[in-house]
Amino acid sequence: MPRLIALSLFVAAASAMHAAPMPVLRLRGGVDKTPPEAYQALVATGVRQATMPTTKTVIQSLLAGAFVGLGSALAMTVGANLPGIKSSNPGLQKILLGFFGLPWALLMVLLTGAQLFTGNTASITAALLEGQVTLPQMIKNLVIVYFGNFAGGLTLVSLFNLAGLTAPGAASVAAAKTSLPFVQALTRGFLCNWMVCIAIWQAYCSTTVAGKYIAVLFTISSFVAMSFEHSVANMAMIPLGMINGAEVSIKTFLSSNLIPVTLGNILAGSLLVGTAYHLVYGSGLN
Repeated sequence: MPRLIALSLFVAAASAMHAAPMPVLRLRGGVDKTPPEAYQALVATGVRQATMPTTKTVIQSLLAGAFVGLGSALAMTVGANLPGIKSSNPGLQKILLGFFGLPWALLMVLLTGAQLFTGNTASITAALLEGQVTLPQMIKNLVIVYFGNFAGGLTLVSLFNLAGLTAPGAASVAAAKTSLPFVQALTRGFLCNWMVCIAIWQAYCSTTVAGKYIAVLFTISSFVAMSFEHSVANMAMIPLGMINGAEVSIKTFLSSNLIPVTLGNILAGSLLVGTAYHLVYGSGLN
């Protein structure tokens, strides 16, 4: 009997070898764009953003600010509201703070084509250096998008408050963010937007929703866990903390956080991504 079974297996294997080959199923994955192709996507995005009609730019910036506001509210509701874990395992609490909220917010921005100030500092800088947009177009876009993001974030915070929802953890976060020295806030803003713009770059490398989400998830959650500072997120997080009991004045909010963080965000996006990759993959050194 064993010999008969072995003979049967041998005959089946031989028949399979002479049969038509089975089609191989391949899962599409990996990098869909090379780094130079991702740079060209960055430039094309910058051109689209800088040449978009003003009304559309305003709408897209309001929506982006609201998306980031939603992500900020989620982060403040979940990750920032874990006092027990924070005291016993602060590293885990930081991971949870970063994991829930802002990665999802950036994914919404990317998938809807909304305009986020911090990302635009890189994309429009690249388009400017490639000679495809003008400096006045760049300045106009960044100003509109910055204040549009701010208005969108504040609107979301107002809706959150009108809904009777609270985020008690936001108060301590707002107090900590507005107690940083100017240079520290600027540097944290610089490091933050370097990571944000690289996350967007990574998302350009994939054509699938899952690929884009993975591209932004770990990079964005990492900057949150390391306590870096994002100007648009702070436009929602700090006001959310203020309405939840943080003793922070508007003047302190602006001078101790938003202004230095914004400057750091601009420097990183324009220099470390827009200019750096113009030199590496664009026409800068050609």
